[in-house]
Amino acid sequence: MGEAGGAQPDRFGRRILNRTRYLIHDRDRLFTDEFRQVLRSGGVKTVKLPARSPDFNAYAERFVRSIREECLSRVIPLGEPRLGRVACRQRLGGLLRYYYRKAA
Repeated sequence: MGEAGGAQPDRFGRRILNRTRYLIHDRDRLFTDEFRQVLRSGGVKTVKLPARSPDFNAYAERFVRSIREECLSRVIPLGEPRLGRVACRQRLGGLLRYYYRKAA
């Protein structure tokens, strides 16, 4: 995203970020200066959260947690030593499932 594409971020920002005024984000390396510049060109002010403050972004934290739990409950790890049977412990009527390997 150099000087050659100066007009492009402006069109991107206007199209995708229509009526968005603020983006509140954590300190992930994903939010680079170039990315924030694209947002600024679309009229969006970026607000960086303080370090180690998951409670400030509770909705995003909950979303990430839900995705991790739901995805991991459907993954079967391969390539582990077979040292016992895999068992499942369920909670909340099967909504939450925890898999573990029983001792041999």
